[in-house]
Amino acid sequence: MTQLQAAGSRKIAIIEETTDNLYSLQFILQSLGYDAVALPAREDLLSQMAGLRVEVVLIDMLLPGDVSLPLLRLIRKAVGADVRILAISADAVPHSEAEIRDAGADAVLMKPYNVSDLQSELQ
Repeated sequence: MTQLQAAGSRKIAIIEETTDNLYSLQFILQSLGYDAVALPAREDLLSQMAGLRVEVVLIDMLLPGDVSLPLLRLIRKAVGADVRILAISADAVPHSEAEIRDAGADAVLMKPYNVSDLQSELQ
């Protein structure tokens, strides 16, 4: 089994508010062989995620209205401990890495990052 085939068996939910970033990240992940599902940050997000059976959740920590940490807590509760949550953060994010991890993230990927950084966090 190649690395590309192994990646393809993993379903990843991408939660991002900026449409360009959302679809760019989805394209990159699909190019790497992952089953990446783009989920715009909307009120019905948790109901959209309910039937997906994802193995990884990528969530941007700069969602409007300072909802990122509360949403991260809700997602962690909804998906359980077996799903890996990778938070994508930047210096502009008002929360520390420790706060993000306390809210439920398994890892924090700092912007700017490159594709190899992303791949390392997903393995």
